[in-house]
Amino acid sequence: MTTNNIGPAPHISAIHLSLVGSRNMLVSDFKVASSGVGGGLGFSESLKSILKQVAELEMQIAILKEMHPELDSTIEAYPDEESSKAQKIEKAFNSVEKDKTKSEPTVKPIEGKDTSIYKDAKIISQFSSHA
Repeated sequence: MTTNNIGPAPHISAIHLSLVGSRNMLVSDFKVASSGVGGGLGFSESLKSILKQVAELEMQIAILKEMHPELDSTIEAYPDEESSKAQKIEKAFNSVEKDKTKSEPTVKPIEGKDTSIYKDAKIISQFSSHA
């Protein structure tokens, strides 16, 4: 219960923030996982598992809000800003990748002695044996 009508008790706010944060992380994980190429055995099952966890957290958040309606509802928004940040990062990464193709470094072949052990290897240094 609240005291002084200032807002929810600190421990209630902390629980609320923790639940919302966990839910938002799972939503972000789901968005990333479902937007990429699916892969491996159990991929769909892992997505279902994430959805189940999100639903459980949503239920807990709803119950907590029923018990403490004074909880700040502005925190509830899903992290849409995160997707725009991800898009900006992806654009920056793509521009760097394009720049790499423009100026590929020239690879100079290694100079060294041929070896009888490997056909495609060279001896570039060796220990000197002083007896």
